[in-house]
Amino acid sequence: MATPEEQAIEFKNQGNKAFAAHDWPAAIDFYTKAIELNDKEPTFWSNRAQAYLKTEAYGFAIRDATKAVELKPGFVKVRLVPQSSTTSQTFRLRARLTTPTGSRPTTGERRHMRPS
Repeated sequence: MATPEEQAIEFKNQGNKAFAAHDWPAAIDFYTKAIELNDKEPTFWSNRAQAYLKTEAYGFAIRDATKAVELKPGFVKVRLVPQSSTTSQTFRLRARLTTPTGSRPTTGERRHMRPS
């Protein structure tokens, strides 16, 4: 029988497949199941944040991205950037895209990037 950590990774992998198929609600469900089994893994939180962005659920995306950074300060996949406006203080969630070597990806590479 698989450990909870192994089950969580399997849910994350299923979430990645749903994300690649542009099935954002299913991806969110799988990432949520992974988080329920292991809420200490920042990748699960950042992947769900990315899926929330695709559904335009920005508040949930910011919450999950914040949690990922709390779990692993300096987490390179997400960062919150304050953006001031004349009407209110707002926040934008920005994905920081890097290749495995740390360089900026080309347009072609960005097109193929998926949650980890």
